[in-house]
Amino acid sequence: MLMQLLVIASSNHNWINLLTIALCLFLLDDRIVAKILPQRLRCRAQIPDRQKAGFLLPIFAVIIITTSLTVFYQMVTHRPLPDAVFRPTVLVRSWGIGHIFHVFPTMQTERQEFQIEGSYDGRTWKAYPFKYKPGPLDKRPEFIIPHQPRLDWMIWFVPPQIPELTGWFELFLQRLRQGSPPVLDLLAYNPFPERPPRYIRVQVFQYKFTTAKERRQSGNWWKYRYLGQYPYVRPRRP
Repeated sequence: MLMQLLVIASSNHNWINLLTIALCLFLLDDRIVAKILPQRLRCRAQIPDRQKAGFLLPIFAVIIITTSLTVFYQMVTHRPLPDAVFRPTVLVRSWGIGHIFHVFPTMQTERQEFQIEGSYDGRTWKAYPFKYKPGPLDKRPEFIIPHQPRLDWMIWFVPPQIPELTGWFELFLQRLRQGSPPVLDLLAYNPFPERPPRYIRVQVFQYKFTTAKERRQSGNWWKYRYLGQYPYVRPRRP
């Protein structure tokens, strides 16, 4: 739980870390829980058959460990297992056992940020500002836990350019061209209040935090390097 608290203090993963802490509470010993709960909420559980439980426990342990090893092997080697080996794991997973209980197995070391711009004439461009994700260089990172800004969150998964994760983004750009009010309400404000722009483009930048010295001199929290125009840039590693 200490690790989850450190993640909460240093990043924005909405409610995921709070949910993990809640799951960890089930690991507390009953005697510890009994000391915390009021007397009226305490009750003594009835164990039906200790002998039967002692017989089944090793069986379940073998099943869980075996299926977990197959998952661990795939995560480490990135190689698929033969169907004959993996089929029992799929069967066990259907009962909620042996799943991969993580959201982000790897952490990215490169931050690609999209700047969506619109124009009436193709020469003068205005950027669509987002409510939470990095944009202006002097914009301080916000602490928003447990809120999950859906749009800002989903755009993080577009730079790898995986087709299954980018279909919605094309529809989002289309709605901007149409000036859809529900979509524009997801942004900080609409830079084209009179009518929708004729052209839309997506510029890609690599963002990095400024050093303490750079921040004192410029007042900026971020510095960036231009990478190109989406989708004609190198996809970010997932």
